Amino acid sequence: MKKWIAMLLALCLSISLLAGCQPQEPQPTTQETTQAPTETTEATETTEPAEDLPSAEELLVYTLTQEELDKYYADLESCKTMALEGTDREGLEELSDSLDAQYEYIQKQQTIAFVNYSRDQTDEEATKLHLEATDKLTKAYDAMMLMLREVNASESPIKDVLFADWTEEELEMLGAYTSEIAQLEKENEELVVEYQALSQGELAEGIIPLYQKLIANNNRIGRIYGYDNYYTYGYDVVYARDYSTDTVQKARDYAIEYLVPTVPAILQEFALGFQGLTQAEQQVVIAFMEESYQDTDKDYVNLYIDSLPEDLQEVMNHLWQYDRAIFADSTGAKEGAFTVNIGEDAICYFGPGYDGTLTLVHEMGHYASTLNLDLNACPMDLAELHSQGNEWLFMNQVREELDPNVYAVIRDYKMYMDMCTILVSFMVDDFEERIYTTDVSGYTREDFDAVAEEVCQAYGGVDFVNNFLTDFQSYWRLVVMESPVYYVSYAMSDVAALNLYTIASQDREKAYEIYGHLLKDLDMELGFQENLKKVGLSGPFDSTVYEAIAQMYGG
Repeated sequence: MKKWIAMLLALCLSISLLAGCQPQEPQPTTQETTQAPTETTEATETTEPAEDLPSAEELLVYTLTQEELDKYYADLESCKTMALEGTDREGLEELSDSLDAQYEYIQKQQTIAFVNYSRDQTDEEATKLHLEATDKLTKAYDAMMLMLREVNASESPIKDVLFADWTEEELEMLGAYTSEIAQLEKENEELVVEYQALSQGELAEGIIPLYQKLIANNNRIGRIYGYDNYYTYGYDVVYARDYSTDTVQKARDYAIEYLVPTVPAILQEFALGFQGLTQAEQQVVIAFMEESYQDTDKDYVNLYIDSLPEDLQEVMNHLWQYDRAIFADSTGAKEGAFTVNIGEDAICYFGPGYDGTLTLVHEMGHYASTLNLDLNACPMDLAELHSQGNEWLFMNQVREELDPNVYAVIRDYKMYMDMCTILVSFMVDDFEERIYTTDVSGYTREDFDAVAEEVCQAYGGVDFVNNFLTDFQSYWRLVVMESPVYYVSYAMSDVAALNLYTIASQDREKAYEIYGHLLKDLDMELGFQENLKKVGLSGPFDSTVYEAIAQMYGG
């Protein structure tokens, strides 16, 4: 039987469904651009599918029945009886495989309900189905775990059939599991739905009681499994990070030392370069940054795909070839973009305003990885490297298609936004560490904002953060409910992606080879840092990448 403890409920529900999402983009208060004329264009060419695979719309049909659930629970009981009797090894193996498939089907149905809910979060029927599907998955997971825990505690001579690949740590966690965890996760999903229903005007104050309850629930989950808090539990278990909550400070310090002083220089370089362009060239820059840019005879996404080796072309085209992209246009649609597995298939979701070129390329990277890897089993830092690495390879290739002065401005803008992403992601992680390791049960809105202000002081000060990065008091409220302890992955992966860009600038074919290995040849047992070493990339704990960025802009 599969290692369900390694797919803890937090990964089965919406927290993992957003794995591979485009980060909520920081909105620098100094960033001003002139709006380009609106023109809707196709970002990619569509080609005839080579085989008969379902489209996104065909995948997003909810089909789970009560009869299927009844069979699942009956088979769970039969599996327990068979395991405890300890006489039919072959029969137990067969039933175990069947239960794995049934559980994955229930999980798939919950994902479908979640995506359809995301398409319009004001749709009462879609919201109800999402919560019902989540409840069914929660109960199915709980029943599976309780059955496994009972069998593991027995003296059955054939119980190894169910635990052949489990580690001692995973078996210990199984022994600690209780139904309280499932209930807490269900409550968390209900809290997130409440949070998503808050209006912009309600958010500042309305998030506080919801967040306090989420923190209490998450910390309780961590403690049940033997951790001091959810922050350390999330690092170790939920996101399978190969660095500790203690060592992450080293990467934060590098970012503070090298990137904080560099951000104003990058922004100034961008502004001066933009001012030096003709009006027509400025419109090209604006369109590229704000729209799914395509001029009269060039589609830069397709040109990038055409530059890739044949095997990478195939995986990048797959998303469009089989119509696996959902562009949600409802006023109630979830903002952002994300990629999800639906069984053995996958789709990309793009919310309102998230159909720009770089967002498309970002999710293409995630989607491409699903063709070779299980996104839910891939460490989050590596999953985000698939997307951010794809962005920077695209940026390297597109310079061949643009006027050098225009490209330099676009590159500076992209570099500036990535510096914001890295710094703000570290800030969110810093904020969450402080929150999850403190008793915040009695905190007011002002108390939470005071913690956010403390974080800003470490990253250049409140004025610097507000002027050059984002309004952090608003920003933390946008990300901590749906993606607890996730955001540091954007910082970690982006540093490695920038190293990939520097390699591509010198040797594009080598960079493509490295990226191909990241998509296809990951060793899941090695983790993030060792896989970087394996392909020759410098990571977030190596100061050289930060130094190179600073030197580019006179630092």
